[in-house]
Amino acid sequence: MVQNKPEKEKCNFVTEPGMISFPVLFPGQAEDSQKAGSKAYKCEFVTDNPGQELVNAISHVAQFYDSSAINPHTGAPYWHRHVYGPMGRLKRLEEYPRRKPETYPYAVGKFVIGVSKVVSLKGLKMEGANLADPTVRAEYDRRVASSAPQVVKFMSAHDPADLQWIAEENQRRAFANMPPIHESQIAQTTRPCRPDEIWAGCKVRISGRAYWDDNVHKTVLLALEKVLLVSHGERLVGGEIPPDQVFGAFAPAADLAPPSPWGQPAPQPPAPPAPWGQQPPPPPADPWAACR
Repeated sequence: MVQNKPEKEKCNFVTEPGMISFPVLFPGQAEDSQKAGSKAYKCEFVTDNPGQELVNAISHVAQFYDSSAINPHTGAPYWHRHVYGPMGRLKRLEEYPRRKPETYPYAVGKFVIGVSKVVSLKGLKMEGANLADPTVRAEYDRRVASSAPQVVKFMSAHDPADLQWIAEENQRRAFANMPPIHESQIAQTTRPCRPDEIWAGCKVRISGRAYWDDNVHKTVLLALEKVLLVSHGERLVGGEIPPDQVFGAFAPAADLAPPSPWGQPAPQPPAPPAPWGQQPPPPPADPWAACR
């Protein structure tokens, strides 16, 4: 039987810790995408090390859709162009045609990776909807807001905001006849972040999947699923180029990825660099297992 899609598990990835910039992640923040009726949640991920999982996910999709024939100009298979370099998904700041190092000093010499979650009318099950109707528009806005990616953080027993959230959550659990969160579980439990708790300059890990865009870009794009806040950082000052121009609406509408399972975090060292073509290991049960 001929496989007409890449293996789903091999398209998933969790990045190494890196800096977030231009975050558009929370309900009410989604921006217009290329297709009418589509909205995009997105961010840029700035890092020295994209992580082997991300490299393997992009490589797996690129190998599936592009040729393995050798490019006579580079000596590498044609699908390599979708991974690194000016045409690839993993580009350093200097490889972007309109990026000035003096405007983005925090990203000089680093990979700048665009990730997005595009919410389409098809994905919202509202194809053909009349968005000029106030009632329909209100339902559309509600569904777009509920489709925002998860932005979470591990809690601390020393953070008053975390303790307040636990108290409210335990009260809810009591009404639902569910077991409470105990003190020993605090450090292993995540809670949703508020918009004022994450900003450009924070350190994060991103969970998502690589997919092929056959409509516009004819290359590999990255779908955003979850963001884990690792630590706060100094706020970045916006550059000369506004986020709309920076992103250039780089991601067309794509089906929403199913949520990945959550489990208890456990220590795990980062994977060392591997040669081209190495297949990624099976995805962990918990997307954030490597962060604790």
